[in-house]
Amino acid sequence: MIANTFENKKFNFRVGAFVFDKSNNYVLLHRKINSNYWMLPGGRVEYGESTDEAISRELKEELGLNISGQLTLITENFFENGNLKTHEIDFDFLCNYNEVISNEFEFSGLEGKYLIFKWVRKENIDNYNLIVQSEKDFIKDYINCGCNEIKKKVLKAGEW
Repeated sequence: MIANTFENKKFNFRVGAFVFDKSNNYVLLHRKINSNYWMLPGGRVEYGESTDEAISRELKEELGLNISGQLTLITENFFENGNLKTHEIDFDFLCNYNEVISNEFEFSGLEGKYLIFKWVRKENIDNYNLIVQSEKDFIKDYINCGCNEIKKKVLKAGEW
């Protein structure tokens, strides 16, 4: 995986998936068991792996899904979590799940109970604390965006 930690600084190269159900009313999120922060399903890119390969691998490992996606959002995110200053580059893909979800529910993925997945009604996304604000904005705007262009965001929180 492409990540590096030195003293109180961390770098991550991550892929994420905007997985919407067939009705486009629900989006899939996940969080670590002891975390208050939600994020898109996905994970770190491995050395020598393209971002397209990484998102397909992560969705297969975590959920058993054989779906690919279209690159939709690139975010360069700077944030602090406790004493740790993190610089993260996210390549986020739009993926479609070919079933209709009819209510919000949580479940464990294939890698064990350390990750909690949840189908969230898009209108309720403001009730969830996402680490990357631009991902929350994309979810809220998804129906109207057309999603034909790649959006790039640079977000800095705190002093850098």
